[in-house]
Amino acid sequence: MYLARAHMLAHDTEATLNTLLDLTSHVPDVQSIRCRNLLAGLRRHAGSRIKTPSGTDALRRVDQALSAV
Repeated sequence: MYLARAHMLAHDTEATLNTLLDLTSHVPDVQSIRCRNLLAGLRRHAGSRIKTPSGTDALRRVDQALSAV
């Protein structure tokens, strides 16, 4: 999560999206509410900055991963 945040703060959209997509496969295993909240916050911030079609798809996949319980 922190790597995705660092990429986002560095305005590296491609690296941010790649890192977020890598995280989606691990989200179902995360039981920590704090970690899920951090990822949700990161997703909200990324959503306000990333407007490309591939970015929208990546953010949708993060949303799906977060909604799976």
